[in-house]
Amino acid sequence: MSKRENKRVLVLGGHGFIGRHAVKFLRQRGVEVIVGTRKATHKQELEVALHKETAWTEKLVSYDVVSLCSAVSLCSATSSSCL
Repeated sequence: MSKRENKRVLVLGGHGFIGRHAVKFLRQRGVEVIVGTRKATHKQELEVALHKETAWTEKLVSYDVVSLCSAVSLCSATSSSCL
């Protein structure tokens, strides 16, 4: 087993276009990947809310790497413009 296989990686936005490719790439190489998502439904997912104040230290302490593949939208359903 190489050192890379022992890594535990949290991918925030792992269901999006870029994130799902990153997750697939890492898993094919034997890396343990947990997907950070708004609503966790699987064992390999962690429920996170990027838009809320969160105790991040407690959530991140068990990971070697955190990859941010998500974007924060500044749009609302009622707005016609976005930043």
